[in-house]
Amino acid sequence: MSFWVWWLVPAVATVVALIIVGFRARPGKPAEPESGMAELERFREAMERPLPREGRAFARPDESWGEDTGEIPIVPNNWSK
Repeated sequence: MSFWVWWLVPAVATVVALIIVGFRARPGKPAEPESGMAELERFREAMERPLPREGRAFARPDESWGEDTGEIPIVPNNWSK
């Protein structure tokens, strides 16, 4: 009998500890439903935005920034400056 006690007590304690740690490690729910929905909306909008074309992913703020064109100057990845 003592053989089983020496093996079952640590085994049961380990299983209980794993269950407790598993519940504690879960991410918490948002405090307000509105904040959770706002995060979901921001994620949806980010997924709908198109990806930049290859070689045109970087903008450089320089003297041409904000000219009358109203566009942000975009230059290729291999800048000459």
